[in-house]
Amino acid sequence: MAITRRQFITRTGLASGGLLVPAWLANPGVREARADIGNRYLVVIHLDGGNDGLNTVTPIDDGGGTLRTDYEGARDNLRIPAGSLLPIGADSATGAQLGLNPALAGVKALFDAGRCAILQGCGYPEPRLSHDGSKRAWQTGHPIVDDANVSGWIGDSLVSLGYGGTNIPAVNIGAIIAPSFEQTATSVIAVQTLDDLGFAYDLDFPADDAAKRACFATLYDEASATEQNQLAHLGSTGAAALVASESFAEGYETARASWNAAYDDLDTAPARDLREVAKVIYGVSTGAPGMEARFFHVRLDGYDTHSSQGLAVPGARHYELLRAFGDALQLFHDDCTDMGVGDELCILVWSDFGRRIQQNGNGTDHGSLAPMFVVGGSIAGGLYGAHPNITPGVLDMNGNTTYSQAPANPWRARDFRDVYGTILKHWCGLTEGTILSQVLTPEPVSFDPDLYWVDGNHGFDMAFLPPPGP
Repeated sequence: MAITRRQFITRTGLASGGLLVPAWLANPGVREARADIGNRYLVVIHLDGGNDGLNTVTPIDDGGGTLRTDYEGARDNLRIPAGSLLPIGADSATGAQLGLNPALAGVKALFDAGRCAILQGCGYPEPRLSHDGSKRAWQTGHPIVDDANVSGWIGDSLVSLGYGGTNIPAVNIGAIIAPSFEQTATSVIAVQTLDDLGFAYDLDFPADDAAKRACFATLYDEASATEQNQLAHLGSTGAAALVASESFAEGYETARASWNAAYDDLDTAPARDLREVAKVIYGVSTGAPGMEARFFHVRLDGYDTHSSQGLAVPGARHYELLRAFGDALQLFHDDCTDMGVGDELCILVWSDFGRRIQQNGNGTDHGSLAPMFVVGGSIAGGLYGAHPNITPGVLDMNGNTTYSQAPANPWRARDFRDVYGTILKHWCGLTEGTILSQVLTPEPVSFDPDLYWVDGNHGFDMAFLPPPGP
């Protein structure tokens, strides 16, 4: 029986917000042949709200400069005692010893194992101090262009890799699609827990599930066979979603019971969210039907610490945020390593911005440069770059650290697009030309010559991620 487009969308539930359905009419030439990233996985973790980078990677002493002295002058009741910090090495600009917040024992363990790169002083020119503006900059990879229609940097990468409308290469743990994934070529699933991922069967009549499932499948097959592009696309996308919804969480809780229990033992939001990613990776690695997701996004909120940030001690707000994140990150990494995919895993951690150098009562205001973390079995772990210069006389008019790409500057900032570009080139296999033309296109704006992109002097070969072997 023929059905109308409206009937199809209504009956199959594809009008709901759980699946990012491509704008087929705006992009009729979507490619189905694709070149994916092989057996690799990219997991992006967003510390939403602006993590306090200065109380995450913190000076232990002055070295040949004044880092610790300046830190102690700016932080009073938020100051972390030097003896409490977890040492990670010397600052490249001053030789000062640096340490991680004592809450980050999980990250320190990964760092000591050579599985974690800490990238200091990350940001972009003319930093925005609003959450929406700065998050949009990081999520699109276009910090200068203020355009709500710019797609996400991972979304653009999915298009460049050739994923099409019938593919579901990306999973967002959460209720909505992260702007980083926005694009018009392929499907992205957004789900809080995989147990919730499914079609609208009637819980009161479970005996009818098989018949209803067969009805969905028939509707999709019939739609796929039509000559109407949009209806055919909805049919193929729906069929892919149907298979995926039945496969994503299958087998993990039984096959990996001890690891599943370890996430329960942590009993935190980061642990629960990263376990959902682990379930999908397990399904992909074991060949579950319909499983091809290689890109993941997890949002961890609570980092807007204007007040009640607290000391670096158990029970304090910032401490508990970092502890929950670090412990879950270590468990997730170890879980994937035990699955046999640790060397195929790359985890990228970013936040909206750092926090103001001078504390604000018991908290911190919006800042600029901050550290990023990259974790995985193939990562060249270590401490990269210089700690931002926090000397009072060099801070900007807002009291924030300054961004400069001047080669002679020992505190040279690290543009976050260099980090993205390195991952896209060396992990995802995109060429530099593709990255510059389709993902991180330089903005047509002139800034100070010391700032990034003006002369195309990017750096997509950063040492934390060596080129893949033969």
